[in-house]
Amino acid sequence: MRNPIQPAPRSLLGQDEDMDVLLIDDKEGEGAFLIREWEHHGIRVLHSDDLKDFDVMAEGGRPDGWPEGPYELGAAVIDLDLGNKGPGPAGGIVATDKLLRWQRNNRRSIAIALRTADVDDDRALAAVLAAELAERPLPLWGKSKGAAECLRSFVLASRDAIVDPALHGAQLVHPVWFIKEERGENLLGEYLYDGRRARVWERLWEGFDVEPAILAAGYKDHNKYWEQHRWLIAAILHLRDNGTGLHALGGSTLRLPDVQRDIYAEAIEDLEVAIYAVKSQDDIDDHTKEVIIHSLEKDKVEFQSWLDGQRKTRPSQKRNVEQGEFLGVFGRVLGHPEVVELFRH
Repeated sequence: MRNPIQPAPRSLLGQDEDMDVLLIDDKEGEGAFLIREWEHHGIRVLHSDDLKDFDVMAEGGRPDGWPEGPYELGAAVIDLDLGNKGPGPAGGIVATDKLLRWQRNNRRSIAIALRTADVDDDRALAAVLAAELAERPLPLWGKSKGAAECLRSFVLASRDAIVDPALHGAQLVHPVWFIKEERGENLLGEYLYDGRRARVWERLWEGFDVEPAILAAGYKDHNKYWEQHRWLIAAILHLRDNGTGLHALGGSTLRLPDVQRDIYAEAIEDLEVAIYAVKSQDDIDDHTKEVIIHSLEKDKVEFQSWLDGQRKTRPSQKRNVEQGEFLGVFGRVLGHPEVVELFRH
């Protein structure tokens, strides 16, 4: 039986002919918006508000509410967070994998675009892992009216030629490579699911708090887990707080030793500000002021000695509570059973 969902061959799609675009988005309003805005430009939007519609389509069926086929699929637009109708913040990863599998099974290739209203921690993670599955950068657009117009121009241009999404307002999301000290490059997804790490995400998904999840995954001491991974987490948080999320690295390798130096340099600046503030306080007695300043100066010397290469071991640094919260956010994405299966193998 012929599968009625076929990507339209570029040579057969002329500028005056309509094309079909698959939209995977849990929000009915987004589907209605793009259907209304794009229909006058020769684009028929096929809206799938959950992955069940996609599965029906992939099997050659007609999902409820869809127009009659056959469907000449020219591109696919995937929302990074499929909410309650799909796998939540893991939805963009799962949907991307399903679409990639469909393309391989049918020996077809269509443009894939990611879309989200805003990029928070879990959506940034979902975007880079979707790109890792695709083994190439994926374009990302927002959900404003202007972004929809840019995405529409990309979709129309891509049916006739390979085009640069950046010229149509997209941000290119690359798979993330990072370097630990003297251990070569690691792909983020491969690293996060190596060995017992995968079990940590599963426990977090099941509702465990961070420290019990680490212990339940087989680590004898949760502090050992933190020692192994805190610099990767700290680097991600540092980049985010400085306006560069995982999705915005642009293909550059994340060098953890360099980020560590940046973090320590900022720590020194913060200590200098704190020392100046204590010295300027008139309501603190001289002895107390001296004790506080001595402690701050000691920390500053430790950081500076490491930066200058005089100290081989890293200065002691208290684990940031925010790292635990961040692991919880990661767990909502990484612990989804389908995502675990995708990356574990």
